[in-house]
Amino acid sequence: MVVETWFGLVAIAFFGVLGTISLVTQIRRRSMITVSWRGIEESRMHGGRRVGTRTIAWEDVIAIAGVHVGGRMPSTGQYLVLLTLTPAACNRYRLGLPKWMRRLDAMNAGIIGPDAIALQRYDGGPHVMEDLLARVHRDVIGSRGFFG
Repeated sequence: MVVETWFGLVAIAFFGVLGTISLVTQIRRRSMITVSWRGIEESRMHGGRRVGTRTIAWEDVIAIAGVHVGGRMPSTGQYLVLLTLTPAACNRYRLGLPKWMRRLDAMNAGIIGPDAIALQRYDGGPHVMEDLLARVHRDVIGSRGFFG
């Protein structure tokens, strides 16, 4: 009984500390997305400043799709917005990731596709994000194709 109590207290303390640190980090380093005629820029807040993490040009985006990943009935899983990139753009994206993120990305490639990347979660929800990006992509690429 004493061992189980101590084990429980250690587990609560361990996961409580990790959970608190994780929550504070998520709040302080919120992800943002800027959509422009040039493409999609992802950035984060760091130390009160907006820091750009990556920019993806519209020419590098082949498709935009939303998918449910990881669900079992009756749950549909998490809804992700995926960008399918050209192979060259996908390689540039992956080379810009930290080493530990490249490992996670390699595992995700088996689930979401070899040239697809998943966008971070943003305010407004993933369905709104997918609709917005698909419309802008269609308008930008369509207008360049029509006038170019």
